[in-house]
Amino acid sequence: MNSITRESRRPFQSDCKVNYSEYEEWIKLAAASAAEDSRLSFACETVRALNIEARGAIQNELTARERQLIASIVDGLEGNPDLMRENLEELETLLYEDQDRKVRYIPSLTEFLCSIAHFLDYRDSSNPAYIAAIGLNIINVIDYAVSGQVDGYSIADILVSEDMRAEIERQERLLMVD
Repeated sequence: MNSITRESRRPFQSDCKVNYSEYEEWIKLAAASAAEDSRLSFACETVRALNIEARGAIQNELTARERQLIASIVDGLEGNPDLMRENLEELETLLYEDQDRKVRYIPSLTEFLCSIAHFLDYRDSSNPAYIAAIGLNIINVIDYAVSGQVDGYSIADILVSEDMRAEIERQERLLMVD
């Protein structure tokens, strides 16, 4: 495991220009150096936040059974990973078994479902790369929401967005508990 100081894990100064790739390197380092309990807390909080972001898509695009499975998964984040995996597998089967059914691509829903898979992969392996992937999932949702909406925002300068800055600060706070 990398041994780095808290200061070297600080993401970025408030007046600097940061691109998506720099953020990506930072989240990988922060996840790798975080304590196990910080990783789990970060993952659970972030999956729940992504669930909230995807709430409209979940309500409008998914069936009652699919919504029930999602609720069970989110409610059981700290519980049995085998039960979560069974629920996710059933959900994926329901989403993709009907070839005529078209679930629209909705970034918040896609990133939320990916975050669940990453969380389960982390629970199975303890590989911090999956924690970093969960951080990227929520950054991608914010990126999609603010692109074209925030003057000067681009993947070459992500901190122009207050939402992006706040999310990165949240990630720092949760992963860098000393």
